[in-house]
Amino acid sequence: MSGEDRIHDPASAWEIWRHESDEACSRLRGEAGDAADLLKVLLAEATGLLEKDAAALLALRSGRAANGEPVSQLLAGLAAMGLDGLIMDERSAAQLPPPYRAERIGFLPGILSEPFCAHRLEVRKAVPLEIEVPARALLWEKLQQRIEEQGDEFLSVSISGPAGAGKSHLIGALATWLVSRGKEVARVSCLPTDVPGTFAAWRSLLGKFGGDRLAETIAAAGAALTLDETLVKNLVRFLSGPVHADTDDIGLSPLQYKDILPEFIAGVLARLLAGRDCAAIIDDIQWMDEGSHGVTEALRHSGTPLLLVLGRRGQPAPDDIVLGPMSGEEHRKLLGELSGNAEITDALNNEILRISGGLPLVSREVYSMLSQRRRLIAMGGTLDLAPAGATADPLHETPLIGRFRDLSPRLRSLLGACAIWREPFTKEQAETTAKACVPGIEFETCWESPLLGEFIVATPGAPGRFSFYHDLLREAALSLMADRDRAAGHGAALEWMTARPIRDLSPAEAAFHARESGRDEVAVELFDRAARAALGRFALREAREAARAALDLDRANEHTGDPVAIALRARLYQIEGEAAFHWGMVEDAVGLLERAMVLYRVSPQAGVFPIKASMLLRHLWLFATGKPWADANVSPVREGAARTALMLAEIAYFQNDQKRSADCCVTALDLASKNGESAMLASLCAAIACPLSGRRPRWLADRYRNIARRMIARVGDRTEQTYIEHVGCLVDLDKTRWPEAAERAAGNVAYWRSHGHGRRVEEAATHAFFVDYFRGDLGRASEWAQVLQESAYKRTDRQSRTWAAMMGSLHSLACLGTKEAEAHCRKVPVHGGDAITQSSIHVMRAMCAWRSGNPWQAMDCLRDAEELAGQHPPVSSTQFLLADAAVLLGEMRSWGPPELEADPMFGGLVDRFMKRATAFAKSFSLGAAILHCARGLHGTGVGKDFPAAAIAARRLGADLFEARALCYQALKSPASARLQDGLTLLEKCGASAEVAFFQQLSSRHDRFP
Repeated sequence: MSGEDRIHDPASAWEIWRHESDEACSRLRGEAGDAADLLKVLLAEATGLLEKDAAALLALRSGRAANGEPVSQLLAGLAAMGLDGLIMDERSAAQLPPPYRAERIGFLPGILSEPFCAHRLEVRKAVPLEIEVPARALLWEKLQQRIEEQGDEFLSVSISGPAGAGKSHLIGALATWLVSRGKEVARVSCLPTDVPGTFAAWRSLLGKFGGDRLAETIAAAGAALTLDETLVKNLVRFLSGPVHADTDDIGLSPLQYKDILPEFIAGVLARLLAGRDCAAIIDDIQWMDEGSHGVTEALRHSGTPLLLVLGRRGQPAPDDIVLGPMSGEEHRKLLGELSGNAEITDALNNEILRISGGLPLVSREVYSMLSQRRRLIAMGGTLDLAPAGATADPLHETPLIGRFRDLSPRLRSLLGACAIWREPFTKEQAETTAKACVPGIEFETCWESPLLGEFIVATPGAPGRFSFYHDLLREAALSLMADRDRAAGHGAALEWMTARPIRDLSPAEAAFHARESGRDEVAVELFDRAARAALGRFALREAREAARAALDLDRANEHTGDPVAIALRARLYQIEGEAAFHWGMVEDAVGLLERAMVLYRVSPQAGVFPIKASMLLRHLWLFATGKPWADANVSPVREGAARTALMLAEIAYFQNDQKRSADCCVTALDLASKNGESAMLASLCAAIACPLSGRRPRWLADRYRNIARRMIARVGDRTEQTYIEHVGCLVDLDKTRWPEAAERAAGNVAYWRSHGHGRRVEEAATHAFFVDYFRGDLGRASEWAQVLQESAYKRTDRQSRTWAAMMGSLHSLACLGTKEAEAHCRKVPVHGGDAITQSSIHVMRAMCAWRSGNPWQAMDCLRDAEELAGQHPPVSSTQFLLADAAVLLGEMRSWGPPELEADPMFGGLVDRFMKRATAFAKSFSLGAAILHCARGLHGTGVGKDFPAAAIAARRLGADLFEARALCYQALKSPASARLQDGLTLLEKCGASAEVAFFQQLSSRHDRFP
């Protein structure tokens, strides 16, 4: 019966087929009626057949309406009638819920007209008492031991090895073992062509674990986090809706892909798995995107009691269970499993082991090839290698290719045509490429060949789709095709894809087929589109690879004068550079972005960003009027150039090159102003308002901030408006406008949190923390520190975690004590984050070391802080610790061991940090209180500096710093002040640990050791 006949037959959701003695197949029929009644009729007829002939072979497959009928109905009927051992196709086996299971028994071609890998259903033995140990017994024991030690915590187990090493086979045995222990197991695989690749594996797992209640759970998780309603709707669509290549309609921004999705997916999984004993298996994670790796880290931090098994091809990670080549005994056991023979001779075992290199997949194929060529002899339960005949071909050094050479030319051609598709394909797709590669091929006849089932299987969980049993087989089939036929097949695949609806088109996969078919211009356009889409959802590897592929194909236009071609290459360099920067490859990013600026014709050469007179004129016009130049015209090229310049400004800022950062920022502002009034221009004005160097006075920052606010009010972008308020908070903080800064920071935290922008939440919470810390409201500051902890430690970003550790350590040092402060510092690596962040936390480590009685260790930490800070001027409130280090050195000089002051390194550190404190005081109002305290402690004007520090702090409302100045004055000049005044103010701030510290200093007659 043909495939078309079966489709048009009225059928139940489940079909039972009988394999006749003449190799034909017939379907058991029941009278039309209710689906449940029809199922009973079919099962009864199957039972009767088995009673008449116990050796009858029955096959079960899911029909076209399988989703409309519960699997449990079928399984309950089978269990009641004792129909154990029924043969199932791979698609049906994939739908079995626990505790039912199916055992994979290999290829049984001819049972059905379409190829499939057969599974034997086990109903009565749904949970076997014993699991057959895989050939790799030692690794199996190691894997079991690691899992048995899990307990009620999250556990990630990674299995890695080269292609064909048996990774999937071992994972399959593990899945069976886990089900036998009562675990609920969900298994998915990553593909190099996932559309879209971002979070594809996790979306599949959410669907398997969530089922019909997934959307409801996602909405509940969003409501619990008080997320914006529109964002929650977008998350429901993205995580529970159908997968499309075009995700522009999802409504998620690149920041949201990066900031919220890893943590949010982990939170949804935690809700779904509550009270369930579950294991998730993700195979081929070498194709996993960056965001998906972030989900793994978020799950690890959340402590969700989930067993996560990962399969990786290629370079192993440090804690991986690594599958190398099989040993001789492991290989002998594998051959025993394949053949069913108790004994395998050394000659046969050694020969197949030599050819396969110990890779199980290759060994299976060699064994199959030897069987077909009648090179195996089985006698008395022993399998041996028969001598080769005089005309026998020698064994191929590439056995996978040898397997295909044994097929007929038309089957070999059909398999090669199927191999054109890198992802699971339909019968229609196979027919399209087959007829393009081999015009006149009898496709229906070849497709129904039983031999096809030895290479192609039905893809589990993807009805109507097929794939090669292993990717190495696909590559071998493709390698046997002639270049002309292969190009024709890729061309047909491209035409088939571009004929689909635009939202279903994968630009990256279409570009691959265009390139392989020789259509380079089309490929460049599609790779460019794929790169932009990937960067839009923060799939950095995918974006960079697509941009690089387009640039490699576009070599012919490298020196052309065509402005369209030049703009395209500039955009590709820009995309690759931006992806490299976010991936941490800063030097690569700078080179790529500079090349883009040259192609955009903004810079005469890489690394040069001149400030021209015309740029300054437009800049002054914007400054004076608050509006861009009158003849501005929108241009996507200028917008791309402006974004590139802004990215270079950001990189220069983190590299401590303030002049270059300012030049790039002015260049970006000029380019954006040529495009007219826009959210980007307003955002740039706000960025300029954020002081990038100490040379800009605060009134100038205020002017740019106000321009940005008025402009964004006209443009109407709510997100950019909040960003401008975020920058305004920093300006208010630097100008010591505490109430304004506190109000802006609290509003920004609420907005960014509701919209899922974790990094922005942390930045706003940092500003809010400093406001309350400086004002001496340490109780409120602790709440902001907690916000930072909750946000940063669920993410993998080093800089965020370093900031959170610094805020937590600052609060703990003042309120709880040294040990608690040190614990926060230990949460981050010694090197992490940008230079200023890392140098600041080195100052925190120095404070902890000093208060723990280790002044020499404190000096080492301060030296590291100074080296990291370099020439970066301490002009921002977020850098006050670099200035406050001068006060710490003053404490060490006043109460440390006498030999400390004699150390040359100590004197050098004092000089450098006093210069920083002086520069900070000129730029930031609170700096005066810090500088006066430092001068008093270092013995230069004890009588007047401490009172001046207290007055400066009191004028600003900085109670914590006023209390500190009063305490220093009482300790250094007891006759002029009372220590209790300072301690009382510290207690009012909630700084209990500071009170204890100053009491300890006062109890020493000489110096604090």
